[in-house]
Amino acid sequence: MRVGVTFQLFKKVGDNMVAEKFESYKEIDVDTSYKGDLHQLIKVELAEVLGVPKQQFKVKTYKQI
Repeated sequence: MRVGVTFQLFKKVGDNMVAEKFESYKEIDVDTSYKGDLHQLIKVELAEVLGVPKQQFKVKTYKQI
């Protein structure tokens, strides 16, 4: 399934995670053959595409395209 995702990145500053001032948009392909929550599948795929851990971004919205 192809999904358009709006997300916000976070960066580590000292011991804190600080949100970037802007939101980003990316279109990704999510394999829905795995059992699980679609939101979690999107987070796993987006983390892989971005090359960052799931804790360094927050999914704001997503929509099937």
